[in-house]
Amino acid sequence: MIPVQSIEKSVAEIERCAQDQRFVQVLMLVMGDMPLGKRAYWPIYAAAERLGLPIGIHAGSAYHNPPTSVGWGSYHIEDYVAQAQAFQTQLTSLIVEGVFAQASEPENGDARIGFTWLPAYLWRLHKFWRGMRMETPWVDRAPLEIVRSNIRFSLQPVDAPPDPADAEPPVRPYAVGRIAPILDRLSALAIRRRRGAAGGDFARSCPQDHDRQPARNLQPSEAVREGDDAMNVQLP
Repeated sequence: MIPVQSIEKSVAEIERCAQDQRFVQVLMLVMGDMPLGKRAYWPIYAAAERLGLPIGIHAGSAYHNPPTSVGWGSYHIEDYVAQAQAFQTQLTSLIVEGVFAQASEPENGDARIGFTWLPAYLWRLHKFWRGMRMETPWVDRAPLEIVRSNIRFSLQPVDAPPDPADAEPPVRPYAVGRIAPILDRLSALAIRRRRGAAGGDFARSCPQDHDRQPARNLQPSEAVREGDDAMNVQLP
């Protein structure tokens, strides 16, 4: 995690940590003081590229601004759901501000923001880019091509129907297959591993467990399975 409030200190921290091979990416929060494509942040991206470190964008906020586009909410769930909307805004900013046109092979990734929203988002962004690209002539490739070559997504969390074995009452088997068309589109469009391998990046959510059904490997009791609890009561 870098202190983006100070560009100079962020660059210095990247250069310091890059000497330690245990650091594999530069982590930034999806909600900050301004869109991530702004030129003020470009020295950070240049330093990361020079040292061979991808930029990771994680759900979270500095809370200098409201986490939703219409102001402050009352509950954590409003903040949590809005994280995906924030990443769409940041991805648009990174593309239209020309970040990916400035470097030979910059690479960004997201974590804990999901990916099922991507097909509809890319369709909308691509449509408006075609009609309004005269105002951003430095974007010399279609947004779809930029996302395909420069962005990768973590595989957790997945906004999908639950596993039939975890659902109470059981869901119909075909419900799990409803996410298959999305995965087919993403495999052809955008989800990728680093260095071009197929698929998305692995990501663990442990110890966070508030967005999943109780894990089967912890074998919660039948009493726990009753109701709609999302929290895993086996965890401290």
